[in-house]
Amino acid sequence: SLANSPVMLKRHTVYLAVCLVQLLASTEAFQMPALQKTFASCRRRSCRCTNRTISSDTALHMEPALIAGTITVAGAAAIIYLSGSEDRQRKAQYAEYEEKEKQIQEKRAQLAFIEPRDVWKEEELAQYDGSDPDGPILLGVDGTVFNVWKGRNFYGPGGEYHVMAGRDATRLLAKNSLEEDSEEDAMKPLNIAEKATLEGWYWIFKGKYEIVGKLEGKSTS
Repeated sequence: SLANSPVMLKRHTVYLAVCLVQLLASTEAFQMPALQKTFASCRRRSCRCTNRTISSDTALHMEPALIAGTITVAGAAAIIYLSGSEDRQRKAQYAEYEEKEKQIQEKRAQLAFIEPRDVWKEEELAQYDGSDPDGPILLGVDGTVFNVWKGRNFYGPGGEYHVMAGRDATRLLAKNSLEEDSEEDAMKPLNIAEKATLEGWYWIFKGKYEIVGKLEGKSTS
């Protein structure tokens, strides 16, 4: 339809403006025969002109300034309508994009789903390190196992925090480090500051990712 075709709507609006300008430039005293001629031309171009019959011997008793003002108002109204039409088109396109994005995320969630368990062993996490580009990514944080597939760019292969995937990442998070503890440091318990840091990370993960179970014997609480 015309309302759904901004290009066609613009063309008809522009032609209507030309018709009105031709009316102003027509015979002196703005006689009605000129008006009839212009309206007839508009009808041939599919303009929405009136079909009322006007007597040819009737003069158009309107001041040029009034006619010009009418044209200005009509033009402004047309511009506003066209702007609204373009805005509606943009909103429709954005709604379509959002719907497609929603469907993509739902599909990804299905592929990355993993059945929660009561307890996971640390060695069971290794196969979920992000090697499967669509599968789940598991890591342990203070005794809780999270599926962090939503952060695949971070925890998948090539990601900045891939070292944490498929394992217990508790000590790395507590120390804000991507480097493994030495054998000596690994035997030391976390200090108060490290435990506080770990607590902060735990709540960040809980707010963003899915909990899929507990990690056997790994809670520092």
